[in-house]
Amino acid sequence: MIPAVNEEANGVIQLYSSEQNPRDSSSQPELDQILVEPGPGMETKRTTAAAGQIQNKAVAIAWCLINRLVNCLEYPRTWLEETRGMLMIVATMISTTTFEAAVNPPGGVWQDNNTNSSAGTSVAGSGFPKDFLRFVTFNTVSYIASLSVTLLLVGGFPLRNRVIMWLLSMAMCLTLTSMALTYIHALIIVFPNTEIFKSYENISEISIAVWATLLGIIATIHTIRLIIWLARKLWRRFKHKVPKNLRSVIDSLVDSSRARHCTKKI
Repeated sequence: MIPAVNEEANGVIQLYSSEQNPRDSSSQPELDQILVEPGPGMETKRTTAAAGQIQNKAVAIAWCLINRLVNCLEYPRTWLEETRGMLMIVATMISTTTFEAAVNPPGGVWQDNNTNSSAGTSVAGSGFPKDFLRFVTFNTVSYIASLSVTLLLVGGFPLRNRVIMWLLSMAMCLTLTSMALTYIHALIIVFPNTEIFKSYENISEISIAVWATLLGIIATIHTIRLIIWLARKLWRRFKHKVPKNLRSVIDSLVDSSRARHCTKKI
Protein backbone atom coordinates (compact mmCIF):
# COMPACT_ATOMS: atom_id res chain seq x y z
CA MET A 1 0.00 0.00 0.00
CA ILE A 2 1.05 3.64 -0.59
CA PRO A 3 1.53 5.50 2.67
CA ALA A 4 -0.81 8.35 3.38
CA VAL A 5 -0.88 11.27 5.80
CA ASN A 6 -4.10 12.21 7.45
CA GLU A 7 -4.45 15.97 7.64
CA GLU A 8 -6.90 16.60 10.43
CA ALA A 9 -7.10 20.32 9.65
CA ASN A 10 -9.26 19.94 6.60
CA GLY A 11 -10.18 16.25 6.80
CA VAL A 12 -8.52 15.41 3.44
CA ILE A 13 -6.47 12.24 2.98
CA GLN A 14 -3.61 12.75 0.54
CA LEU A 15 -1.91 9.87 -1.22
CA TYR A 16 1.77 10.28 -1.82
CA SER A 17 3.66 8.63 -4.61
CA SER A 18 6.74 6.57 -4.09
CA GLU A 19 8.94 9.58 -4.79
CA GLN A 20 7.60 11.23 -1.63
CA ASN A 21 7.97 8.05 0.42
CA PRO A 22 11.32 8.05 2.23
CA ARG A 23 10.78 4.68 3.89
CA ASP A 24 11.60 2.37 0.98
CA SER A 25 13.56 3.84 -1.88
CA SER A 26 14.23 0.47 -3.48
CA SER A 27 10.58 0.01 -4.57
CA GLN A 28 10.21 3.43 -6.23
CA PRO A 29 10.40 2.34 -9.92
CA GLU A 30 8.02 -0.60 -9.43
CA LEU A 31 5.43 1.51 -7.64
CA ASP A 32 5.55 4.24 -10.28
CA GLN A 33 5.10 1.64 -13.02
CA ILE A 34 2.05 0.21 -11.25
CA LEU A 35 0.51 3.67 -10.84
CA VAL A 36 1.10 4.76 -14.44
CA GLU A 37 0.50 1.65 -16.57
CA PRO A 38 -2.60 -0.58 -16.48
CA GLY A 39 -2.23 -4.28 -15.90
CA PRO A 40 -2.47 -6.99 -18.61
CA GLY A 41 -5.90 -8.06 -17.42
CA MET A 42 -7.33 -4.60 -18.06
CA GLU A 43 -5.88 -4.50 -21.59
CA THR A 44 -7.37 -7.93 -22.39
CA LYS A 45 -10.81 -6.84 -21.19
CA ARG A 46 -10.66 -3.69 -23.31
CA THR A 47 -9.61 -5.64 -26.41
CA THR A 48 -12.36 -8.22 -25.91
CA ALA A 49 -15.00 -5.52 -25.40
CA ALA A 50 -13.88 -3.65 -28.53
CA ALA A 51 -13.94 -6.84 -30.62
CA GLY A 52 -17.42 -7.67 -29.33
CA GLN A 53 -18.70 -4.21 -30.25
CA ILE A 54 -17.26 -4.47 -33.77
CA GLN A 55 -18.82 -7.92 -34.26
CA ASN A 56 -22.22 -6.76 -33.01
CA LYS A 57 -22.08 -3.73 -35.27
CA ALA A 58 -21.20 -5.88 -38.31
CA VAL A 59 -24.08 -8.27 -37.62
CA ALA A 60 -26.48 -5.37 -37.14
CA ILE A 61 -25.41 -3.73 -40.42
CA ALA A 62 -25.80 -7.03 -42.29
CA TRP A 63 -29.28 -7.53 -40.83
CA CYS A 64 -30.24 -3.98 -41.80
CA LEU A 65 -29.08 -4.53 -45.39
CA ILE A 66 -31.05 -7.77 -45.56
CA ASN A 67 -34.21 -6.02 -44.37
CA ARG A 68 -33.76 -3.27 -46.93
CA LEU A 69 -33.35 -5.90 -49.64
CA VAL A 70 -36.54 -7.61 -48.52
CA ASN A 71 -38.46 -4.33 -48.57
CA CYS A 72 -37.26 -3.69 -52.12
CA LEU A 73 -38.37 -7.16 -53.24
CA GLU A 74 -41.61 -7.16 -51.28
CA TYR A 75 -44.84 -7.40 -53.24
CA PRO A 76 -48.32 -6.59 -51.96
CA ARG A 77 -49.81 -9.21 -49.67
CA THR A 78 -52.90 -9.48 -51.86
CA TRP A 79 -50.84 -10.13 -55.00
CA LEU A 80 -51.56 -13.85 -55.16
CA GLU A 81 -55.25 -13.46 -54.31
CA GLU A 82 -55.66 -10.85 -57.06
CA THR A 83 -53.91 -13.01 -59.66
CA ARG A 84 -55.44 -16.31 -58.58
CA GLY A 85 -58.01 -16.33 -61.38
CA MET A 86 -55.41 -15.48 -64.00
CA LEU A 87 -53.07 -18.22 -62.75
CA MET A 88 -55.93 -20.71 -62.90
CA ILE A 89 -56.70 -19.79 -66.52
CA VAL A 90 -53.03 -19.96 -67.57
CA ALA A 91 -52.47 -23.31 -65.86
CA THR A 92 -55.61 -24.77 -67.45
CA MET A 93 -54.62 -23.56 -70.92
CA ILE A 94 -51.12 -25.03 -70.57
CA SER A 95 -52.57 -28.35 -69.40
CA THR A 96 -54.88 -28.45 -72.42
CA THR A 97 -52.10 -27.53 -74.85
CA THR A 98 -49.64 -30.10 -73.55
CA PHE A 99 -52.33 -32.80 -73.57
CA GLU A 100 -53.11 -32.04 -77.21
CA ALA A 101 -49.40 -32.14 -78.09
CA ALA A 102 -49.14 -35.60 -76.52
CA VAL A 103 -52.06 -37.16 -78.39
CA ASN A 104 -51.30 -35.27 -81.64
CA PRO A 105 -47.48 -35.13 -81.81
CA PRO A 106 -45.63 -33.04 -84.41
CA GLY A 107 -45.33 -34.93 -87.69
CA GLY A 108 -48.56 -36.82 -87.16
CA VAL A 109 -49.11 -40.54 -86.61
CA TRP A 110 -48.95 -43.59 -88.84
CA GLN A 111 -52.24 -44.40 -90.51
CA ASP A 112 -51.46 -48.01 -91.42
CA ASN A 113 -49.43 -50.85 -90.01
CA ASN A 114 -46.05 -51.53 -91.57
CA THR A 115 -42.85 -53.35 -90.78
CA ASN A 116 -41.34 -50.51 -88.71
CA SER A 117 -44.37 -49.13 -86.87
CA SER A 118 -48.00 -49.60 -86.01
CA ALA A 119 -51.02 -47.48 -86.84
CA GLY A 120 -51.56 -44.60 -84.41
CA THR A 121 -47.90 -44.32 -83.33
CA SER A 122 -45.82 -41.20 -83.91
CA VAL A 123 -44.05 -40.73 -87.20
CA ALA A 124 -41.36 -38.57 -85.54
CA GLY A 125 -40.83 -41.27 -82.94
CA SER A 126 -39.66 -43.63 -85.69
CA GLY A 127 -37.61 -41.10 -87.65
CA PHE A 128 -36.11 -38.99 -84.83
CA PRO A 129 -36.28 -41.12 -81.67
CA LYS A 130 -33.88 -39.01 -79.54
CA ASP A 131 -35.46 -35.65 -80.38
CA PHE A 132 -38.94 -37.09 -79.96
CA LEU A 133 -38.01 -38.50 -76.54
CA ARG A 134 -36.85 -35.03 -75.42
CA PHE A 135 -40.06 -33.53 -76.78
CA VAL A 136 -42.19 -36.01 -74.84
CA THR A 137 -40.14 -35.50 -71.66
CA PHE A 138 -40.45 -31.71 -71.60
CA ASN A 139 -44.10 -31.87 -72.61
CA THR A 140 -44.86 -34.26 -69.74
CA VAL A 141 -43.02 -32.08 -67.21
CA SER A 142 -44.98 -29.03 -68.36
CA TYR A 143 -48.25 -30.94 -68.11
CA ILE A 144 -47.58 -32.23 -64.57
CA ALA A 145 -46.33 -28.83 -63.37
CA SER A 146 -49.41 -27.03 -64.69
CA LEU A 147 -51.65 -29.57 -62.98
CA SER A 148 -49.70 -29.00 -59.75
CA VAL A 149 -50.39 -25.26 -59.98
CA THR A 150 -54.08 -25.95 -60.46
CA LEU A 151 -54.08 -28.33 -57.50
CA LEU A 152 -52.42 -25.77 -55.22
CA LEU A 153 -54.93 -23.10 -56.25
CA VAL A 154 -58.04 -25.24 -55.74
CA GLY A 155 -56.71 -27.26 -52.78
CA GLY A 156 -57.78 -24.73 -50.16
CA PHE A 157 -54.25 -23.85 -49.04
CA PRO A 158 -53.71 -20.40 -47.46
CA LEU A 159 -52.45 -18.30 -50.35
CA ARG A 160 -50.75 -15.79 -48.03
CA ASN A 161 -48.40 -18.47 -46.77
CA ARG A 162 -44.93 -17.75 -48.14
CA VAL A 163 -44.13 -21.43 -48.67
CA ILE A 164 -47.24 -21.88 -50.83
CA MET A 165 -46.40 -18.71 -52.76
CA TRP A 166 -42.87 -19.98 -53.37
CA LEU A 167 -44.14 -23.38 -54.53
CA LEU A 168 -46.58 -21.71 -56.94
CA SER A 169 -43.86 -19.46 -58.33
CA MET A 170 -41.42 -22.34 -58.83
CA ALA A 171 -44.14 -24.51 -60.39
CA MET A 172 -45.05 -21.76 -62.88
CA CYS A 173 -41.38 -21.22 -63.73
CA LEU A 174 -40.95 -24.95 -64.33
CA THR A 175 -44.14 -25.09 -66.40
CA LEU A 176 -43.17 -22.22 -68.69
CA THR A 177 -39.59 -23.45 -69.06
CA SER A 178 -40.70 -26.94 -70.03
CA MET A 179 -43.21 -25.52 -72.47
CA ALA A 180 -40.51 -23.39 -74.13
CA LEU A 181 -38.21 -26.40 -74.47
CA THR A 182 -41.10 -28.45 -75.86
CA TYR A 183 -41.64 -25.81 -78.54
CA ILE A 184 -37.95 -25.81 -79.50
CA HIS A 185 -37.78 -29.59 -79.87
CA ALA A 186 -41.06 -29.65 -81.80
CA LEU A 187 -39.54 -27.28 -84.35
CA ILE A 188 -36.40 -29.42 -84.54
CA ILE A 189 -38.56 -32.45 -85.37
CA VAL A 190 -40.63 -30.81 -88.11
CA PHE A 191 -37.87 -28.70 -89.71
CA PRO A 192 -36.38 -30.24 -92.85
CA ASN A 193 -32.70 -31.19 -92.66
CA THR A 194 -31.35 -28.54 -95.05
CA GLU A 195 -28.67 -25.85 -94.85
CA ILE A 196 -31.12 -22.95 -94.63
CA PHE A 197 -32.63 -24.28 -91.40
CA LYS A 198 -29.32 -24.94 -89.63
CA SER A 199 -29.23 -21.30 -88.54
CA TYR A 200 -32.17 -22.14 -86.28
CA GLU A 201 -29.78 -23.97 -83.97
CA ASN A 202 -27.97 -20.71 -83.19
CA ILE A 203 -31.25 -18.91 -82.62
CA SER A 204 -32.46 -21.62 -80.26
CA GLU A 205 -29.20 -21.55 -78.28
CA ILE A 206 -29.42 -17.77 -77.83
CA SER A 207 -33.09 -18.03 -76.84
CA ILE A 208 -32.33 -20.71 -74.26
CA ALA A 209 -29.50 -18.62 -72.78
CA VAL A 210 -31.71 -15.52 -72.45
CA TRP A 211 -34.54 -17.56 -70.97
CA ALA A 212 -32.24 -19.29 -68.48
CA THR A 213 -30.88 -15.91 -67.32
CA LEU A 214 -34.36 -14.48 -66.82
CA LEU A 215 -35.53 -17.64 -65.08
CA GLY A 216 -32.51 -17.60 -62.76
CA ILE A 217 -33.19 -13.99 -61.74
CA ILE A 218 -36.86 -14.66 -60.99
CA ALA A 219 -36.14 -17.89 -59.10
CA THR A 220 -33.41 -16.17 -57.07
CA ILE A 221 -35.73 -13.32 -56.07
CA HIS A 222 -38.46 -15.69 -54.91
CA THR A 223 -35.96 -17.89 -53.08
CA ILE A 224 -34.47 -14.87 -51.29
CA ARG A 225 -37.97 -13.88 -50.17
CA LEU A 226 -38.55 -17.35 -48.75
CA ILE A 227 -35.17 -17.52 -47.00
CA ILE A 228 -35.60 -14.12 -45.34
CA TRP A 229 -39.13 -15.00 -44.26
CA LEU A 230 -37.78 -18.17 -42.64
CA ALA A 231 -34.96 -16.16 -41.04
CA ARG A 232 -37.48 -13.78 -39.47
CA LYS A 233 -39.48 -16.71 -38.14
CA LEU A 234 -36.38 -18.30 -36.63
CA TRP A 235 -35.28 -14.95 -35.18
CA ARG A 236 -38.56 -14.52 -33.31
CA ARG A 237 -38.25 -18.05 -31.95
CA PHE A 238 -34.58 -18.13 -30.95
CA LYS A 239 -33.72 -14.49 -30.32
CA HIS A 240 -33.79 -15.04 -26.55
CA LYS A 241 -30.57 -17.04 -26.96
CA VAL A 242 -28.79 -14.06 -28.56
CA PRO A 243 -26.86 -11.63 -26.30
CA LYS A 244 -29.09 -8.85 -25.04
CA ASN A 245 -27.07 -5.96 -26.50
CA LEU A 246 -27.02 -7.49 -29.98
CA ARG A 247 -30.70 -8.45 -29.75
CA SER A 248 -31.73 -4.88 -28.91
CA VAL A 249 -29.71 -3.49 -31.83
CA ILE A 250 -31.23 -5.90 -34.36
CA ASP A 251 -34.76 -5.36 -33.02
CA SER A 252 -34.38 -1.59 -33.35
CA LEU A 253 -33.12 -1.94 -36.94
CA VAL A 254 -35.96 -4.29 -37.88
CA ASP A 255 -38.57 -1.99 -36.36
CA SER A 256 -37.16 1.08 -38.10
CA SER A 257 -36.99 -0.78 -41.42
CA ARG A 258 -40.61 -1.89 -41.12
CA ALA A 259 -41.67 1.63 -40.19
CA ARG A 260 -40.00 3.07 -43.28
CA HIS A 261 -41.59 0.38 -45.44
CA CYS A 262 -45.06 1.13 -44.05
CA THR A 263 -44.51 4.86 -44.62
CA LYS A 264 -43.60 4.23 -48.26
CA LYS A 265 -46.77 2.17 -48.74
CA ILE A 266 -48.92 4.96 -47.28
